[in-house]
Amino acid sequence: MISIDKLVDFSDHPYKVLDDEAMDELCESVRTVGVLVPIIVRTVVDGRYEIISGHRRKRACERAGIDTIPAVVTKLNDDEAAHSLLTVTCTGKTYFRAKRLMRIN
Repeated sequence: MISIDKLVDFSDHPYKVLDDEAMDELCESVRTVGVLVPIIVRTVVDGRYEIISGHRRKRACERAGIDTIPAVVTKLNDDEAAHSLLTVTCTGKTYFRAKRLMRIN
């Protein structure tokens, strides 16, 4: 578990974290069952951690008033971190599209 106040956003994060209906649903889930999938971080200066994957989960914890979050600490260079971010984001978007389609049918 890592304290939320020790986290910094990935410097090349290309996506915005929106406070929208999907975020409201994630906040409710975090309040109810917690964060089930740890965020991925790497160590940076001053005892802080840079988020590679999990910006939305971090925001949901902030909104839910939760001070710590499960995390996996990795050693990635900038290129590896960017590749990991894009891979996880693309996989997640596919999952959420499928989940939305299941709700419709």
